[in-house]
Amino acid sequence: MGRKSVADIRRKEILDAYEACVRDYGFHQSSTRKIAEIAGVKQPAIAHYFGNKASLVQALVEKVGGYYLSRLEQTLEETTGEQRLEKALDWLFGPDFLGQRTKQRPLAELLAAARRDDDLRQKVVEMYKTFLSACEAELRKVFPEAPEEKTRQVAYGVLSMGSGNDLMVSIGLAYTNRNLARRCAEQLIMSLQG
Repeated sequence: MGRKSVADIRRKEILDAYEACVRDYGFHQSSTRKIAEIAGVKQPAIAHYFGNKASLVQALVEKVGGYYLSRLEQTLEETTGEQRLEKALDWLFGPDFLGQRTKQRPLAELLAAARRDDDLRQKVVEMYKTFLSACEAELRKVFPEAPEEKTRQVAYGVLSMGSGNDLMVSIGLAYTNRNLARRCAEQLIMSLQG
């Protein structure tokens, strides 16, 4: 495999700087000047490598979403059936999703900013739809006979409980409430048995 091009390296440096900027200063305070300063490049380099701020935002949403999907895939490697579902719930309701061991702030910042930014909201909705599709696919593997619409609703509920609970933790509610949310998700999943 060949070496990465300078353009790939610079894009990664700029994107990493943007993520750090969003984490440290918030989405709306992440100016291209700050991003360039953190990345160690001149401000015009951002336009050169990303075209415009909208492309940079899209790249950040894809990076953050990709991070969570790849973490889920790693968690589920070499498991099948109900064991796979159990590991998915461990991940979704454990410290690796948005909890204690992750850099949750970039995702939380994107979600908060999406409320006031229509373009960002569309990008975040697409990311969420990807998560929802992955959740539905996992449920279908374990419950292939369950009605499609009910599986979709359960996937939505489970994902909402996992992400919503983590957002509540981020504002100071007890981390231990995750166990209650997980039990509720398990009951919802069991409704797919028939």
